[in-house]
Amino acid sequence: MVEDGTRGPVKAKAIEEWMTAPGGQVQRDTRFAEGSWPYQETMRWSANAEARATGFDAVLSADPLDAPNAIQADEVHQYLKDARFAVPTQRRVKRRKEDLVACAWPLLCAARKVKIVEPHFDPVVPRFRDTLVYLCDRLHKELPRLNEVELHVKRGTDFGDATLHNYQEYLDHELSSGFKLTIYFWAALNENVHPRFLLTDCGGLMLDYGWDEGQLPDETTPVILLPEGRRLDEWNRYSVGSKDFGLDPDKHVKVLGG
Repeated sequence: MVEDGTRGPVKAKAIEEWMTAPGGQVQRDTRFAEGSWPYQETMRWSANAEARATGFDAVLSADPLDAPNAIQADEVHQYLKDARFAVPTQRRVKRRKEDLVACAWPLLCAARKVKIVEPHFDPVVPRFRDTLVYLCDRLHKELPRLNEVELHVKRGTDFGDATLHNYQEYLDHELSSGFKLTIYFWAALNENVHPRFLLTDCGGLMLDYGWDEGQLPDETTPVILLPEGRRLDEWNRYSVGSKDFGLDPDKHVKVLGG
């Protein structure tokens, strides 16, 4: 919160840019917190912040605040070195369905749309199927508003009725009632269909080895948080009308469940 008249236009512009996504859409879900804390309009905002500081991870102010989690701003942005601003963007995760889904869960909790990109997904192979089913099942139980997931795979030269039959036979009965899985079968145009991602409307992850479980007991995979520009690029690549990958929506899309 910034009091009117207390910050110059340059500072106000910087704050506005931080709160605004590329394209001008305010990121209310990820940069604004909704709460029911009472606000006393007769008090300065900083006094209100001090009174309710425990409701926040941190309170950032240009003025000193008497709160244990207060951070004082400065013109040279030293406050950005505070550990609470240091968000890790890479980590190694065990290639087990529980760990892979747990790593992605914070993004999923904020998401409205989800795309799983696993080019080499094979519904017949349990190590692929089990992770996807576990993810869909947990979404159904814990985030019922997210009742649909897109799965994006590579369309092989042998794509046909047998391919669609395998997805129907091995996945359809595994989905919880009311949950929908839409599979997109892409062919390369200008790019090879290879990297593995979790893409949502509020963030994205790239997984080096993919969403299948490992075949060794302690096997891990690097997971990287995508910059927003890269996330948006990949999101558009795996959307109908993509310039890099091609499909016919009437022939190369399979819907299960729903």
